[in-house]
Amino acid sequence: MQTSDETGDRAGLGDRLRDGFPGSVAPAGDTRLGRMVARLKAALDAAAVERPVRATIRADLIDLVPRLRRYAAALTYDPLEADDLVQTTLLKAWEKREHLPGGPALAAWLFAVLRRTYLNERRRGAGRGSEAGAEGAATERNAVRDAVDRLSHAQREALLLVTVEGLSPEAAAAIIDCAVETVRDRLDQAHDRLARDLGPV
Repeated sequence: MQTSDETGDRAGLGDRLRDGFPGSVAPAGDTRLGRMVARLKAALDAAAVERPVRATIRADLIDLVPRLRRYAAALTYDPLEADDLVQTTLLKAWEKREHLPGGPALAAWLFAVLRRTYLNERRRGAGRGSEAGAEGAATERNAVRDAVDRLSHAQREALLLVTVEGLSPEAAAAIIDCAVETVRDRLDQAHDRLARDLGPV
C-alpha cells in the first residue's frame, strides 16, 4: 500500500516525465504526415456521407495523432521513422474504420497497432532510428530522457504507456500482451529507478 508521500512523489515524477517527452503536437500541414492526416479527415467525411461512420471516431482518431507521434518518437528516437509509424497506424485504422472501438478503447487499439508495427519493422531490420536519442533544449528534459533510456525496455514501455500517455494499467497490459500485475510491477521498478536517478521531485 502506498503512503501519501509516495503517491505525491509518483505524481511529481509523472509531471517530470511528461515534461521530458513533450512531443505531443499535431503534425505541420506541409509534412507527409500532415498531408496524410488532411486526406484522412476528408476521406472520413466522405465515408460518413456514403455510410455513416460514428461521429466520435473521426474526432477521436484525429485528436489521438499527437499522442501517437509522441509514443512513436519515444520508441524510435527518429522523427521521420516515428511519423512513418503513425501513418501506417492511421492507414490500418482507415481499413478497419467501420469496426473501430470508441472512447478509451480506440486509444488502446491504436497504440497496440503502432507498437506491433514498430516491433515487426525492428524484426525485419527496417528501422533507421538511432539509440543515441534526440538532443533536447533543457537540461532537465535531457536528464529525464537519459534516466528513462537507462530503464529496461519492458520498464520503459510500461512507463511511457501509463505515466506519459495516461493509459490505464489494464489497457497497457492489453497492448503489451501481458498480465496487469506485470505492468504494475514494471511501473514500480521504473518509478523506483527513476526516483534514485533523478532525485527528489
